[in-house]
Amino acid sequence: MVIAELKARAAGRRSTTPSSPSPTTSRTAHVEAAMNAARMAGLMTIRIIDEPTAAAVSHGLHHHLRDRGNVLVLHVGGGTIADHFTQLIKHNHGVDIADDDLAFTNLKSQCELAKKMLSSQATAQVNLHTNLANGGVFSFSGSLTRAQFEKLNHDLFQKVISLVDTAMAETKRAAGFDMIDEVVLVGGSVRIPRIRELVKNYFDGKDATATAAASISGGAAAAVEPEEAVVHGGGLLSHPMEDGYHCLGAGCRRQIGSPMDRCYHEL
Repeated sequence: MVIAELKARAAGRRSTTPSSPSPTTSRTAHVEAAMNAARMAGLMTIRIIDEPTAAAVSHGLHHHLRDRGNVLVLHVGGGTIADHFTQLIKHNHGVDIADDDLAFTNLKSQCELAKKMLSSQATAQVNLHTNLANGGVFSFSGSLTRAQFEKLNHDLFQKVISLVDTAMAETKRAAGFDMIDEVVLVGGSVRIPRIRELVKNYFDGKDATATAAASISGGAAAAVEPEEAVVHGGGLLSHPMEDGYHCLGAGCRRQIGSPMDRCYHEL
């Protein structure tokens, strides 16, 4: 088990309570799974925290906004490129990659690489050479330009901004504020220049934090990859320093500053 192995590696080191970041959806199922896994690994206590909270902590915003501040955490996934090439392969070669788990997994890996390349260059190549479930072998090579990529994802990009707009409206109605001090982008898709541009324009030119390359007020610079921000924040909350961050507990996204007993789950 992964958790048991991590526990063994940490034996003898300073630690408090292991943290398990929880998605904002399917929370109950995730909490139950995390607690069962921790119990099987011999852990007595586990801390469940929100993924957005963990992402904010990974960027040091608990130091930067120690007195008061509002943080928007935007998590953007992906998958449109894989869908595009799946349809292209089926149309041109008569092979349905979507029905082959291994082949589709390999295609998604190649598409993820292409997406990252398109963040810094105009064209990316997708090369696939994979075994098929029927025992055959399939090879494919195709290219994708950034313009094509942005056209494929136009509706999804607009949906991201629409969801941000909805979240802002709900927050203003529920909490009475509409000012955002920091914007944190999480997930591999936030590398996409168009998404960063749309978010920046929405917040009147405010730059978002995706990889904290610059120093953060109150702490040292931290190179946090957007795909790793949640895990990194969870790790920090598992090993709090003397002046570190107090866990908020699951579901306490609007309150920053005080520890809460319910963030600990006794097993």
